[in-house]
Amino acid sequence: MQANELQSQISSTSAFLKFLYATNNIVAFCIPIIVFVFFLSTIRIMLQLFESKQKVDFKEIDIRELVAYSLIPHLIFMIFYAFILVFFDIEISGIENLESAKLAFGIDFFFIRKLSYLSWILVYVILFFLLFLRLRLSFVNSLTIVIVPSLIVYLFRVFLL
Repeated sequence: MQANELQSQISSTSAFLKFLYATNNIVAFCIPIIVFVFFLSTIRIMLQLFESKQKVDFKEIDIRELVAYSLIPHLIFMIFYAFILVFFDIEISGIENLESAKLAFGIDFFFIRKLSYLSWILVYVILFFLLFLRLRLSFVNSLTIVIVPSLIVYLFRVFLL
């Protein structure tokens, strides 16, 4: 059964499930934009906090460019994931055995999850090095600018939700 057939079989029973499926697609479309805006705004805020300690010429270096370059690994992963799902042509009897299903090229969802984690690690590493090398910030300041905003959001999620 094709992936879109499985989805239609699952969600065709309820208008609420159709609504959730449509909402999920809209959120998935907006995630790269939201991540870009998050990184852009938090980096600018953090740079303003560290500006008094180190002089940074913001006219020379465009922060949007640094963030865009750092998101390339995750965008490549998303294209790869979409490509894998397009060629998702296996028999699945139900949602229970979806986790163990082999996708195109023998890839399973566990491997896709690990690739996702790797792509996010690369985003943070590339962003760190771009700040460290292009803005000539100190090692600690670059690491703080990259890690602290995401850590605050993660801690908020863990402790309050």
